[in-house]
Amino acid sequence: MHTCPVCGYDALEAPPADFLICSSCGTEFGLDDEVRTHEELRREWLRRGAEWFSEFRPAAIGWDPYEQLVNAGLADHVASTPKRRWAISVTIDVQGAQSEIADPPPLRRSRERRGPEVVYA
Repeated sequence: MHTCPVCGYDALEAPPADFLICSSCGTEFGLDDEVRTHEELRREWLRRGAEWFSEFRPAAIGWDPYEQLVNAGLADHVASTPKRRWAISVTIDVQGAQSEIADPPPLRRSRERRGPEVVYA
């Protein structure tokens, strides 16, 4: 197997040349990389959201494009991409929400201390 120099996908069936298309980022070698560098193509792929390209070969379960880049040593732009910042933000928000569920807010506690409400007829 061969590795894509644009996205780090390590299951290319042949070397990245001769119009081979990467299933992960969609780079067509010998065409797309004729006028743009692999780094430029990588930045473009990241700007588009680093989504899986191939409709015929599905991504592996749990596939993570950012982890793929890190594993290939190509992660120089990963932290600066908007989607990655968003993913980090969502993780923090979810963790915060989980702590709020475990510890109810003070308003809820004060209501529980008041006891049952009295209804007058």
